[in-house]
Formats: sequence, C-alpha cells, structure tokens
Amino acid sequence: MSSNQPFFHLFRTRNNHYIYDVNKDLFVKVPSKTYENLKVTKGLSDNNYASEAWDDDVLNKLKEQGFLSCNRAEEIINPVDESIESYINNAVTMITLQITQQCNLRCSYCTYSGNYLNRTHSNKEMELETAKKGIDLLIRNSKGLDSVNVGFYGGEPLLRLDFIKECISYAKKIGEGKLITFSMTTNGTVFTDE
Repeated sequence: MSSNQPFFHLFRTRNNHYIYDVNKDLFVKVPSKTYENLKVTKGLSDNNYASEAWDDDVLNKLKEQGFLSCNRAEEIINPVDESIESYINNAVTMITLQITQQCNLRCSYCTYSGNYLNRTHSNKEMELETAKKGIDLLIRNSKGLDSVNVGFYGGEPLLRLDFIKECISYAKKIGEGKLITFSMTTNGTVFTDE
C-alpha cells in the first residue's frame, strides 16, 4: 500500500460491513456500498469505478471526522527511551530463573503441555553457574533499590529443591545489604514439610 492511501482494514460479518481505521484505532460500521467502494480503493475489487469510490456521502463524512487518513508513523519513540539505560543499569527489580523444564504433571491447559506450538516439557535444566550469573546481574543492576526479587520457574521448580536452596544462599551472600525476596511458580503437588 502506498503512503498516500488511507490506512484502514476491511471486515465483514454475515449481516454487516466494517472498517478498522488504524490511525483512530476504531471500528466503524458502514453501508455495503461504502464497503464496496473502499474495496476498490484498496485494490481488492475487480470493479473499475475507482473514480467514483470517494464520491460517497458516508466516506466524505468519515473523512470530515478525521477517519481514513494517510498518516503513517515514520518513527516510534518510547517515552522511556532516554532513561532506559539508567533503568537497566540501576533499577532492575527482579529476575525469574527457569531452572527446569521438567514437570511431574501434564495439564492440558498448560502452555508447555505440548498442545501449543511454543514448547513442550523436556529434561533441560539450568546450570548453577548460569543461575549465579543471573543473580549477579540482578544485584549489579539494582544499585538504586533497597529490595529485589529472585523468582523460580519451570516446569516444576520444586523438582530441584536443592538447586533453589543453593541459589537462595548465593543471592543472600552477594546481596549487598538488600532485602531479597524469593518467589516461585509451582503446581504445589510436591510440597513436603521441608
């Protein structure tokens, strides 16, 4: 689509016709004639009445209201762009360590159950040196904070309780006087008194 074409998408249901105006971020219900005229302007129709396409009262009214603009962003700037480096170097609040992909359950609703495209459970486990590097990064990059959090995630992290204990001990050792809290995502089925 050329940059001088309006920035919209067409949608249709069984009984209605809609446009989605990208710049306004709004859906608008339109008559079928207007919908067909917009198909012509987008090159989605074999009809050859493109010159008539914009001679449509509904389209003219939409344009008066600021719809169907040709504006396209050339550059998107995040409001925190100028401060992101300082934040990354001084205000990282937490790290979550995926310490294992093993799990003692295979819940069908779980995103790791194998019913989704992104991942299945495996025997992969995080090495202690990798976890220590992550904890080091958290402590080093949280200079401006009094407290941080180390999270444990899996699979089922409690299948590696000894690993978790080593990580906690290491974090407390290098924590530089910070309050370090710990959290875990668990299915709760392997809890023991310990």
